[in-house]
Order: sequence, then C-alpha cells, then structure tokens
Amino acid sequence: MTLTISEVRPASGQEWDEAWSSSPTATFSMSRHWAELWASVSEGTLATSAKHVRFSDGQSAVLPLVVARQHKGLLRDFEMCAAGGYGAPLASAELSPEHHRRLVAYLLSLGDIAWLTNPVDGSANLYVLSDARSQPTHLLHLNESMSYVLKRWSKGARAAVKQAQRAGVTVRLANCVQDWRLYYAVYQESRKRWG
Repeated sequence: MTLTISEVRPASGQEWDEAWSSSPTATFSMSRHWAELWASVSEGTLATSAKHVRFSDGQSAVLPLVVARQHKGLLRDFEMCAAGGYGAPLASAELSPEHHRRLVAYLLSLGDIAWLTNPVDGSANLYVLSDARSQPTHLLHLNESMSYVLKRWSKGARAAVKQAQRAGVTVRLANCVQDWRLYYAVYQESRKRWG
C-alpha cells in the first residue's frame, strides 16, 4: 500500500506541545513557546503556522512552521523554525524514510522555505535537496560547565571572550519582552550580514 498524506491542517497548541515534548530529537527552538515568542517581538513580520500532518497509515507529525511576511504581507516565506533555528518534523514515533519523503514534498509545495536541518536528528540526511547549501554547525553540550566548554574552543575564540569581558560585555537571562525585542533586532542585523 502506498503511503500518502491524508490530512494537513493547522496544528493546535496542544498538538504542537505534545509532539515537541515527545519527539526525542526536538530542540527548544522547535517549541511553540519559541515560535510564539519570536512572533510576538517581530512587529508582525512573523506568525506561527504549524501544521498537523496525518498519513494514510495513521502516523502523524507536526511541522513547527512560521511564516515570514515581507513587503506588507504581499510576499511570504516559510521557515521550518523561527529565527533560523534547527527544524524537523516532530513526532512521538519514529518516521520512516517514506514519511520523510512525503513531508519534504509537502514542504516544497509551499514555495520558498528556509530550513536548517536538526544536526542531532539522524534522519536529516533524508532532506538533501538539489538547491540546498551546507552550513557549519556548532553544538554546545550544556550538561558540562562553562569552563569545560571554553577549554574546547580555539585560542582565538577564548581570546575574543576575554576581550569582550574586559570591554564590559555581560551576559544575562532575558526577563522581559523588551529584552527579546532588542535581541531580535540584533539578530536580524546579524542575519543580514551573514547573507
């Protein structure tokens, strides 16, 4: 029997949350909280657009999509994850290669989509597309101390951290919407520089 997508509809908040919390390779940037946070500080340029996809075999997945509106809403691009984070289908049960192929076909039918595949998701190699480009990935294992993490960085990176500390740069947790708005503005400027 040929596997097909039998239904695509907007994902409810509960479906998104459940798929995210039960997906073994999900990152925080794939959560509804992350997407809604970015949407709230984007001044109307981002909106959540997660999709619940059901397959003919009964399996389902949630695509943690956001839509970026440009030129007063006349153009829109999809992102698999808000703010350029890693994205992947969220599912409580492992998806087969055929499930992934169907999801990729659906995503491509949406038009322009930005998608950084999740480096800890073993199925990421199933998403190789002809017009894709590679980017380096850096993972920090947060179960280690910061001093351990810094020891593994290059001498130049450690020197840059010390220089920033001498210049008075501090790092603290964001604790209000204004903090996120400021971070979003800086991040958008960085994305323009990065291309």
